[in-house]
Amino acid sequence: MSCKHHHNCEKAAKLTAEQLCETYGFRFTESRKQVFEALISSHKALTAKELMVQIGNNQPPITYRALEFLTEAGLVHFISSINAYIACAHAEDEGHISQFLICKECHEVEEFQAPDAVCLLMQSAKNGNFQVSDTSIEMLGVCSECQN
Repeated sequence: MSCKHHHNCEKAAKLTAEQLCETYGFRFTESRKQVFEALISSHKALTAKELMVQIGNNQPPITYRALEFLTEAGLVHFISSINAYIACAHAEDEGHISQFLICKECHEVEEFQAPDAVCLLMQSAKNGNFQVSDTSIEMLGVCSECQN
């Protein structure tokens, strides 16, 4: 599930994050950059604790504030099934619905797009007169690497 051109996607994600912050007038502080860069440098979802260890931050409020900002800005997703965070692969697509393949063995996460499936789900909610406020699709399984 890993990106074969990770250096390129990492570079593009950093540029997108900087541009989004500039466009909306957000401050992309050093602590926010550190947290974002730690997440984008790995295709595995990281818990807040793992992030703090990786960036050498022993002040949880700083990390949690950075994660909150990055999540609200759409640059990071929270994966509730594994209580971890991952950098968004589609941050430039405002309002996209998060869809993830999550390996139960190695914890690698791949964000993907399945617009037809999402349309069906949203139509079902609309037909049921249900007002959707947030959507995230998390599929747990075993990646091809761990199957071998």
